[in-house]
Amino acid sequence: MSAIWTVTSDYFATGEGITYSAIISYAENEADAIRLFTEKFGEYFAIGCKASVGIVRNHVTEFLFSPALLNNLDKHKADGMINVYGEYHLNLS
Repeated sequence: MSAIWTVTSDYFATGEGITYSAIISYAENEADAIRLFTEKFGEYFAIGCKASVGIVRNHVTEFLFSPALLNNLDKHKADGMINVYGEYHLNLS
């Protein structure tokens, strides 16, 4: 049975900058959630990603998504399909 999963990546490397990536979507299991993340952001960022059941509020999701959006997802999580994703990249090198 499908559940809502949150998959996030917090990547940093000297000379490459910082990249936050996240997807919140229905998936069958952890492997399926990571597959969705990989399709959206690529294998490189999927290497260190973290998958959790539910709509997770952490430093990545709270940076990428507004409180209004996260609250709306909580409110409507049982109403239909959810597929939200975002990415932020900054390199000052």
